[in-house]
Amino acid sequence: MIPMCVTPLPLEQLHDYFAGELARDEEELLEEHVFGCESCVRTFEKAAALAGGLRSLVPPVISHEKLEALQRAGENIVLTQADPGVPAVAHFSPGVSLLVHVLRGDLRTAERVHFELLRRDGGVMMTLEDVVADRERGEVLIVCQRHYEHAFSDAYSFRIVGEWGGSREVIGDYFIEHIWR
Repeated sequence: MIPMCVTPLPLEQLHDYFAGELARDEEELLEEHVFGCESCVRTFEKAAALAGGLRSLVPPVISHEKLEALQRAGENIVLTQADPGVPAVAHFSPGVSLLVHVLRGDLRTAERVHFELLRRDGGVMMTLEDVVADRERGEVLIVCQRHYEHAFSDAYSFRIVGEWGGSREVIGDYFIEHIWR
């Protein structure tokens, strides 16, 4: 039988764990305790389910209205302005909830706008069709969340593609180096 803990896990410590903000030794201590304590395992599983659910609420491409709503809700968001062909750096430092990349380009006449995530070899890793785009500002807002670090570790760059009369043309390629800690 697994022993029961008399002291509940601090919510702040669980938040820091799921946000990737604990030092490696702190993570190991927390995991060692959790997996040896029945009541803490249940608390940890609930927190994991909540963290997963919250992550799914923020799509990879958002509107300016959604960005403003997230900011009003208290999310700590770092914006990275990116122009085609100009390298940029985004730092996912502790305390940052989301990185939002503002990919700029001439979108005014595009009938549809698409987003591609590219591998280092130039191959397409993922395509999102007909994404939200602010054509007047010439911006597409891409959201990077901390849990993407390992899921997209082979990702290299972003591409915005415009569509006119069924014909597609690259609007811009964007390289944003991600620093995850």
